[in-house]
Amino acid sequence: MNLDHYEPFSPLQGVPINIYLYSIKHEANVLTIVMATYPNDGNRYIQVSFRGCFTYRYTLESGRMKFLSEETWTNPFNVSSNSKYLNWFKEEGYGIFDDYDLKHYLLVCDDLIDVISATEPKVEWIPEPTA
Repeated sequence: MNLDHYEPFSPLQGVPINIYLYSIKHEANVLTIVMATYPNDGNRYIQVSFRGCFTYRYTLESGRMKFLSEETWTNPFNVSSNSKYLNWFKEEGYGIFDDYDLKHYLLVCDDLIDVISATEPKVEWIPEPTA
């Protein structure tokens, strides 16, 4: 049984559930995640930027099969203020972050990206990224 409590977070309209991770970069205190739709959905790109994230993890879908099987995921963007990952992070910090309004953002695509942040991400459609 999954003890995490997630709510859909819908920062953009028209995002299909089947998207894939294009790139992930953490630079100058900004975590930038680019996801893409599959060709049959128009090859569009979504950029998700977290300014000042506290921690993040990237996991192959096959590494979270148990977690994925415990819930039906209908939205690629999800948020929780009570998850095992968030609780673990707070415990490891010995209360340093108790005054922060931390949220656990879960991005479900062909893989899973977990981000803990005190600020909501900026999410936008972008043109095709250049290398």
